[in-house]
Amino acid sequence: MVDRFIDRISTYNERLRTVGFKFYKLDEELVKCVEVKSLGEQAFVLTVHCCVAVRAKEYVGFRENCIYFAELDFD
Repeated sequence: MVDRFIDRISTYNERLRTVGFKFYKLDEELVKCVEVKSLGEQAFVLTVHCCVAVRAKEYVGFRENCIYFAELDFD
């Protein structure tokens, strides 16, 4: 699960910007979600509609423990 944190950058036109993320995984023993502090060798590609985890070293230009977020703006 991913939490996205946003901040309003303009009250005029309600523009928002992403200021951070928190990742969680299911701890099956505790039967609850726990925060992930490091993505390890993975990189996450996020859009507002989906999330894909990849091994960063298998893709040119990707770095480990990084988030690549695409926020489409159709204004």
